[in-house]
Amino acid sequence: MDFNLEDYDVSKIEIKKGSSYTKDEPWCDWYVVSLNIKNKYFNYNETRECLLESELWKLYHTLNKCLKNELSENKNLWFTEPDLEFEIYKSDDDNHAHLVEFKIFINLEGIAGCDYYSFTLDDEEIIKFRDYIGSVLKAKK
Repeated sequence: MDFNLEDYDVSKIEIKKGSSYTKDEPWCDWYVVSLNIKNKYFNYNETRECLLESELWKLYHTLNKCLKNELSENKNLWFTEPDLEFEIYKSDDDNHAHLVEFKIFINLEGIAGCDYYSFTLDDEEIIKFRDYIGSVLKAKK
């Protein structure tokens, strides 16, 4: 199962259950994250990163709050591995349009830097991404 961004040439995010350390430490459950971005300007593939289950739940709940207009302020979620950032903007108008700026920070030749590739997700894409994360989390059982 993976998540594709349709407005981009080839952009795929795949999240798969990794492992857990002990039953006493459920926060240690982790998920392998694969990123594949390919277009005429850019070719990036990262398959060795992971997120904790708690990080995925935080992202899922924050996206859900955004879509339900329950955010009191804009939110910034940043993750170290993989080096991702989500700028989640609350709706400021009556049509309840939402935006999420999704940045993938690029490690070139193993060196972390400030370079990133950015996607701007609209309501439809936010819903699909939230639902994808939810399906991955619920499939673990």
